[in-house]
Order: sequence, then C-alpha cells, then structure tokens
Amino acid sequence: NRCLELGTPALFVVVPDLLDHLRAAYRPDAEVSYDQLFEQVRTAPVLVLDDLGTQSATPWAEEKLYQLINHRYNARLPTVVTTNRPLRKLDDRLRTRLGDPSLSQPHADPIATVHLLEERRPLEDLGMNMIGLPMIQEMTFESFDLLDFKSPRDQTLREQAYRAALDFADNPDGWMVLLGGRARDRTHLAAAIANRRRLSGELPVYVQISDFLDSLRRTINEDDQRDFDRIKKTARDCPFLILEDLEVGMRSDWVRDQLFQTLNPRCLARLPTVITTPHTLTKLVTDPGWERLARLLTDPRFSSEIVVGETAPEEEVAQPKRPAAKRTGKRT
Repeated sequence: NRCLELGTPALFVVVPDLLDHLRAAYRPDAEVSYDQLFEQVRTAPVLVLDDLGTQSATPWAEEKLYQLINHRYNARLPTVVTTNRPLRKLDDRLRTRLGDPSLSQPHADPIATVHLLEERRPLEDLGMNMIGLPMIQEMTFESFDLLDFKSPRDQTLREQAYRAALDFADNPDGWMVLLGGRARDRTHLAAAIANRRRLSGELPVYVQISDFLDSLRRTINEDDQRDFDRIKKTARDCPFLILEDLEVGMRSDWVRDQLFQTLNPRCLARLPTVITTPHTLTKLVTDPGWERLARLLTDPRFSSEIVVGETAPEEEVAQPKRPAAKRTGKRT
C-alpha cells in the first residue's frame, strides 16, 4: 500500500493462490495465458509473496517458485517474502536465494535480509502444544463438574483434587502429579491449570507425552539433530510444562531415558510441572525400569501426588503425599 501511495507499481500475491492461477492459465479458455501471467509476476517492479511454504510441495510448484524467485534474485528486483517456516525447512535452492548471499560471497553486499517477526517454539511449530485447542480452552475450573461423582469417596477425592489443582495454578511451585480416576477428569484439571496460567500472562507448554516422543523419533529418523535438540530444550527449560498421559508400562530404555533427561533438569531447577497418569502411586514406584523417574515423581520435597478420583478396586491407590514445604497462599 505504501508503494502504491508513492506511485510505485506493486503486486501482492498469496503463494498458493498464485500457483492455482498459473495452473488455471494452462486452460485453452483462460482469459490470461500462462506466459502472460508468469511474466507479469516475474517482472513486477515490486512483488510481495505471502505465505511461502503453505503451498502443496509438488515438484511442479517447487520448480515454478524457484524460476520466479531466481529471476528476481538475478535481476535484483525488490521482493518481499513472508513465511511461517524456518528458512532451513525450505527447498535448498530457495534457501540460497532468500538467505544472505554474503555467506557464499564474503565480500558481496547482502542481497536478501531476513527479519524474524516472532520466535516460535519448536512444539508450536510442530502443532504439539495443545494449549490452543478449543476443547482444552473450554476446560476451566469453572466448568469442572464437582457433582459428577460415583460414590462419597469419589466425591471427596475429586473435591480435594480440584482444590489442590486450583491452589497450584495460583501458586505454582514444584511439581503436581495427577493420577488415577477418570481420564477426562485428569485432563480437565491439567487444562484448567494451563488456562489459569494463561490468564496470568504465561503461556504453558501442554503436550501429549506420546506426541513428544514421536516428534523426537521423527527428528532422529530425519537425521535432524538441530530439531531434536530444540524440542528437548523447549520441554526441559520452558517456565511451565504440562505432560499428558504418562504410561509407565513402556518397555523402551530409550523412552525412559528421554523422559528422565527432560524431567531431571526441571526437578533440579524446580520448574513448575504438571504430569497426568492413569496409574496409581503404587504402580509408579514398583514398575520395573522406571525407578529413576518414579523417584522424581514421588519426591515429597517438591512433588505432590494428587489422586483425582476413585480408581478400580484392582488398582487401589496409596495415600497421596504432600510436599514437606508449605506453599504460600494455600487455600483451606
């Protein structure tokens, strides 16, 4: 718009729409031929390409985009490109044009400059952070149904879990393990904690453990050590982490090692962490191979184990432990 105000012709196109128009221009009855349309975009005095990276990554699409950007690069035509993807995730040929050419020509003036408008964490990039999901956002303390109990004991446990979760959300300190009971109740309380922290201006990282592990495996398969390290670092160092659905029955040393390497630094730094699990306290501390992680989850110095509701008789829960140190501002 500013270019037009100054009398400079400028063309703004969304990349997926541009590719659709180019395909349509092949038709015999097209009002504008393919050659005319491509030449118009390729030689525009000022060109803005919006949403690069959201197009279908077909060989034809990649080739057309390279032909377009390469021509403008060689002709030094003013071009603005927006993308929500890291440059390293783009096609190699595009990356060399959109990145700083002085990397390969040390004495040349930069042709392209990159401006980062928003630093997105790897878990958001991969769509793993569940905090923005509509159903998760609806799970608040106000919408938790305290009357949905199966027995007087279940009612007592659910009320105690509700108060403990609310207190933790307002005064996060150490860890909280939500265990037993119904899956929807554990998830609801974990989501309610996350949503309450959001209201205070914090953005928790809320991930399904299986998704977290799958993403780590994928980076290994793709030989992408940088993404592997970024994902691990985000989960390890974020100010507030919620891990959904810990299954201790997994017989993989690699899984146990990844979880311990993620959680042990959070324990040492005393970073607020919420973990949900369908298991009982007894199951956590007796399952073979999970001893190191169980010691973290049940350490009374910084971890609270909260039974969310009645569990089946065959999985009778142990009495939950409370941290030795009292939190400030605790509700009674």
